[in-house]
Amino acid sequence: NMIDLQIEANTKFNFTSQETLEIAQSLFEKQFITNPLTESKYIHDEMWNKIPILTRVLQEREEYKKVTNGLKWGTFNKKIVNNQKALNQHGILITDKIPSALTVKEKVIYDMVVFRFLESISQACIKEISTIELEVSHYKFSTQYCGIKDSGWCSIKGNFDSNIEIIQDFPVLKNGDEVKVKQVFILEKKTKPQKLYTEASLLAAIEKIRNEAVLFNASLIEKLIVKNCIIRGNNSFILTEKGLRIIELINQKSLKNTNIIALIDQDNYQEISSLSTKLYCPKCKNQQLIVTEINVECPEKTCNWKHFRTICGVQLSISEIENLIYKGKTSLIKGFQ
Repeated sequence: NMIDLQIEANTKFNFTSQETLEIAQSLFEKQFITNPLTESKYIHDEMWNKIPILTRVLQEREEYKKVTNGLKWGTFNKKIVNNQKALNQHGILITDKIPSALTVKEKVIYDMVVFRFLESISQACIKEISTIELEVSHYKFSTQYCGIKDSGWCSIKGNFDSNIEIIQDFPVLKNGDEVKVKQVFILEKKTKPQKLYTEASLLAAIEKIRNEAVLFNASLIEKLIVKNCIIRGNNSFILTEKGLRIIELINQKSLKNTNIIALIDQDNYQEISSLSTKLYCPKCKNQQLIVTEINVECPEKTCNWKHFRTICGVQLSISEIENLIYKGKTSLIKGFQ
């Protein structure tokens, strides 16, 4: 589906999600792939008869012939067929129209669709995973290794990514065997903080929790960049001061996702503030305060109460302003200059 395509294109080629969407849309308009604006990863049963035809079309091209020749014709994997999950839309497929001239980036995206298509109709990759437990001076150590019995779909691109080391010719061991300890060393590691979101990891996170259709993900990310809520740098995203403020406001009270998107789109942070937390003027007692990046002020001109948010280089959070107004003091604040 589109989000899978965006994630893979970003991980392997550093394409932005918007860039991948536009390239895929261009390939669709040229009739080289089916509609990319899809959440489905499956096809309907009626489409299965087209799969051998599409595969033969690829076989006519020298660059794909080596891969298609290795397929087990007549035993294609039907795991991608799911009528329930392909009711209104289906996964991205190639068409019987093979492109002859593509830009470099179009070729990259087209090949991704081609190879995912060929992988999806290939048989399963069968691995044999063995666990070895060793006992040294009454201490137990364990390790695993992996042997490939049938490469299946992994042979399409030679992709055998595995957390377990792949060793084809591992010595035969049986319970009770004694082996010689060849080397001993101490391995020291440090914990690492969470990494910044990349385009791929952010899309994957959106995929897990999304309330909106997947089609809006790419445009929403670009919109947040244009609105200066996040910054893209070295394929990672960094939250801006403006973005932090929005989160701070929203966390005061849960808002519907559609409301947030609409208000951010309008740069209406006063409205976000009024929806998320209600601070009333301590002077006139009846007006709701307006919170900006610079200060907190009463909208009533005759009252004219105002308080600056930044004090000695530290900007007060909404919760600290709330404590200051209603309790007369904040919690301990550090970092004053």
